[in-house]
Amino acid sequence: MISFHKKQLTIMAFFWFFVLVTSSLSLLYAEEDDMKSVYEERKETIAYGIDSEVSALIDAIIKEKDDRFENELMDLYRSSLNETVKAKIISYFDALDLDSGRDIFFSTLSEEWDQDTSFDLVSAAITYLKKRQTKEITTFFAETLLPDRNDRISTAAVSAIGDSGDSSFSTLLEEELDSSDLSDNKRAELISAIGKLGDAHAVSTLVDLLLDEGEDKSIRWRAASALGEIGGDSSLEALMEVFDSSDPILRSRATAALTKFDGQQAEQALIQALRDSFWRVRVAAATALGERKSEDAVDILIYKAKSDPDIKNVRSAAVSALGEIGSGKASDLLVELYLDSKVPMEIRSQSLIALLKSDEGKALTAVDSIVKNVTEYERQKAIITETAKILAMTKSDSLEDMYKKMLALTDRQEMVLSALSGIRINKITSLEGEVEKLTGEENNALIRKQALSTLEALRN
Repeated sequence: MISFHKKQLTIMAFFWFFVLVTSSLSLLYAEEDDMKSVYEERKETIAYGIDSEVSALIDAIIKEKDDRFENELMDLYRSSLNETVKAKIISYFDALDLDSGRDIFFSTLSEEWDQDTSFDLVSAAITYLKKRQTKEITTFFAETLLPDRNDRISTAAVSAIGDSGDSSFSTLLEEELDSSDLSDNKRAELISAIGKLGDAHAVSTLVDLLLDEGEDKSIRWRAASALGEIGGDSSLEALMEVFDSSDPILRSRATAALTKFDGQQAEQALIQALRDSFWRVRVAAATALGERKSEDAVDILIYKAKSDPDIKNVRSAAVSALGEIGSGKASDLLVELYLDSKVPMEIRSQSLIALLKSDEGKALTAVDSIVKNVTEYERQKAIITETAKILAMTKSDSLEDMYKKMLALTDRQEMVLSALSGIRINKITSLEGEVEKLTGEENNALIRKQALSTLEALRN
């Protein structure tokens, strides 16, 4: 009996040992599965996920500017039967400026396209290809898509031809503009495209359209923009004539059109336009003065950035313009706005974005002062969150030290995650060791996953 009892105990002991071992292995595998990186999970979703999951994922990685899925998405494009997914994939290649899809996406149009192909897919392909045109592609747009009876496709082709910059197609577009059965949308797009091609022979036609008060408003708006693209004395003279128009949109279009005109006449007109009662005119003027890097406009732009009654539009445009101009006086104002807790949050965040563009040294010094006070969390929460978002998406070779400081703030998850995103985007391999520390079990699961994903990006 004793021997039998011992044998039972031995069997029971082995049984529980087996249970413990298998349980431990299960927990280990479960933990490993939980720790599967975001990158690996996303690859699996692309390979095996349902169409709606894949579409949502593509939206997310476009937003994050994650360029690591080029091969996987190209494989899916070749095999997928879902035109919505295919259109999303083309949008990914376009948004991340990946040229490798040009041949296959062109074949979608030139070989596979027919009247049953979804407009979303055709539109996505045109949008992608118009930034990567060859003579063959532009000729296809002109000879095959421009005459198409689907007005939306034909109009999209017009826009693409305009973006080609190939003035040899100007005559074709001008002839098309003379057609009597054009939709308003196509007519407006033809005017814009003619302007982009810069054919001076079209100026007289565009001036007539601009100054014709009986013409449709949208046509006059497009004519103003087109004249700005082409330039020349005749264009400038016509644009100045509509500065006192009762149509505020036309005034804003004429204002924006002055960007490319040299000389004091255009510059002074833009500075005066900052006083216009319509906010769109003031935004157009601020944007144009920023693009011209007008030193003469700095003082009034500072006033607009601090005091214009339109916070969301005009103040933001003035802040961006100051960033474009980039003088010491402009940069000092941007630092002041970013650090001032009484300034509206959208202006503070816009000031940081502009400052990173114009004076990165001052920007990082200002950010450092925010990061040092991160312990004042409730009072600083909004600007800390905005700063983290901006730094997460900023491309710069100078952010290594800032990201290192942010990684150390392990009790401020948004700062750590933003730093990981920035390290991945900028491929800062020197911080690999710091990132690896975050894969330890003492960190929460989300940080560990993102750290693993960042390591994979740095090592691939």
